[in-house]
Amino acid sequence: MKFFIIFNLTWLLSMPLTVLGAPRSYRTPLITPADSSIKFFIPYTFGTHEGEARMFSGKIALDLIDPAQSNGEFSVPISAMTTAKPQRDCHLREALGLDYGDSDFPEVHVCNDDDELPTAGKNAVKYPMIKLKVKSIKSLGPTKSISLDKESNIEVEGEWIIHGKSYQWVFPLRLSLEGEKIRVRGEVPFSLKNHDVIVKATRVLFIEIGVKDNAKVQFDLLLEPNGV
Repeated sequence: MKFFIIFNLTWLLSMPLTVLGAPRSYRTPLITPADSSIKFFIPYTFGTHEGEARMFSGKIALDLIDPAQSNGEFSVPISAMTTAKPQRDCHLREALGLDYGDSDFPEVHVCNDDDELPTAGKNAVKYPMIKLKVKSIKSLGPTKSISLDKESNIEVEGEWIIHGKSYQWVFPLRLSLEGEKIRVRGEVPFSLKNHDVIVKATRVLFIEIGVKDNAKVQFDLLLEPNGV
């Protein structure tokens, strides 16, 4: 099965003719995972759980002359996050999606024998989406503006919304041109504690296995121009 991602990219400025020509409107129509990916890494007792988002969406308005005016938002449904192990995926959705004040979790796991959560009631998902809002962008190059003649380093002021709780981070990303498309790469850290996320530990024999606090998301996104 293929999953498709839709992004919108709007340029708010004039760019040199040697880069993209006259000012135009940009967005991404359909992108497959072969073009873009969002992966996540959550450390635990014996290593790191790795997973990916099989579906995500977003939009960004990028101002290369005054990057501080840029803004955007990316969203990932927790139902589309997978670590290739159904039981672990369901435990992940417990931690990220349930209202602890109402649910039986984290006192007990509430996934059923099919590694699914109830679709209604107190143990149903209340927080179905993870969001990353782009509040502003800063060029880390020699000038305030962003040039795409070569790969550019930027600093993003972002806001994670996870488990219904917001927390702001500042993190670096890289922009580069691929023909008339734009590649966005980088790693974005986040803390589970900052979002009051509890991942219930499991016990194997006499060993308790739990996750650690600092996790990260890895972006590799290709944004396409529209109507050119």
